[in-house]
Formats: sequence, C-alpha cells, structure tokens
Amino acid sequence: MKISTLQILALIGILGGLLMFIGDMFFYLVPIDGNSFFKGTIFIMSQRQNLWLVMGALVGPLAGLLLSISSISIYIALKPYNKFLPIIISISFIIIFTFGGAFQTLYALQGSYYRIGDPQIKADVFYYLGQIMNPIQKIMLVFGSLGNFLFILFILLKKTLYPKWVIFFTPLTALLIVYIYMIVPYPLGAFIVGGWTNICLILFFTINYIVFKKSLTKTI
Repeated sequence: MKISTLQILALIGILGGLLMFIGDMFFYLVPIDGNSFFKGTIFIMSQRQNLWLVMGALVGPLAGLLLSISSISIYIALKPYNKFLPIIISISFIIIFTFGGAFQTLYALQGSYYRIGDPQIKADVFYYLGQIMNPIQKIMLVFGSLGNFLFILFILLKKTLYPKWVIFFTPLTALLIVYIYMIVPYPLGAFIVGGWTNICLILFFTINYIVFKKSLTKTI
C-alpha cells in the first residue's frame, strides 16, 4: 500500500493527540460530571498520586513535539495554493503545540502545590506558577487565534484538498464550544471535558489523513 508523506505526518498528529489526551487523563481521570470537573480540576489533580502527575508531565512535551511535526503537513497541503500564508499557519500551529506541551508539564506543579501546608509558601508557589503559566497561555492564545483564523479563512476562500466543514474541528473551534461541560453527565466529565481539545485534535488529524489518502488515490 502506497502512503504519502502527508499521510505519515497526519498519523504522527493523531499519535500526538492521543498522547496529549492520555497525559491529561493521567492528571485527572475520575468519575465525575462535567460541571463539577470544570470547577474543581486543580483540586482533582491535587488528589492524584505523584506517579500519575509525573507521567502526565513527561507525556506533554513528547506529544507537543509530535503535533508540531505533524503541523508541517498543513504547509505542504496548502503550499500549491499560496506561498506565504501556509508558512504563517504552520508556524502558528507549531508554536501552539510546543507551548502546549510545556504547559501540560506545569500541570504536575499545579497538582502538587495544593498539598503545601504553609499558607505563605502555598501563596508564593501559586503566584510564581501564574507568572510562568499566564504568559504561555497568552502566547498560545495569540498564535492559536492567528493560525486558526488564517486556516479557516484559507479553507473558506480557496478550493483546496480540505472540505469546508474541516473548520469545525480546528483547535480554536474546540475552545469556542468548551461550554459543553454543563451538559456532560456523570461519570464522563473528566474524559470528555478534560479531553475535549485533544479529542478535536485527534479528529482534525484523522480528517487530514483521510483527505490526504483521497488526494493520493486521485493522483495514482
């Protein structure tokens, strides 16, 4: 069976999304409804054994690397239609996933600081964690918005390999519908709400694989 470079990159993205999802589950997979999970995520992580926190932290950077590598497929797929914008889109996605992997590592610290007994030390750790995590979140928001907006605009305005409906499965779209947490029943809260963004990433790169496979079939 012939498989293209684009398909391989899409498979790498699927693996990266799965690893990121598994890493999140290491942090907070418990039977809970969506609303309770959304309001108590950090407390849930504070109840996890150190082993689970460490495993979740280790998975994050690897998943971020795989997702970043897979983002190159977006540039390759869109390059025939425009020379410049696909570079910006791919770089934006790479930045999102690189910082996303780093951000996931910091979840382990979030889960641990709740266990600190001294109130002053606890407050200091919370402050310094915020000093690290808030800039990362802002960088991800800026480049995530830029990359997703340009990708969606590109798909809507140009005839490409991608079907128009793929825009509903981008990382930004996943965040826009995060309020599903209010309707997720027990015991699926952590699985669906906690893994929602990664589920959308897995779907996005799965769609990429299917699109690239169809494109390869047409060229044979």
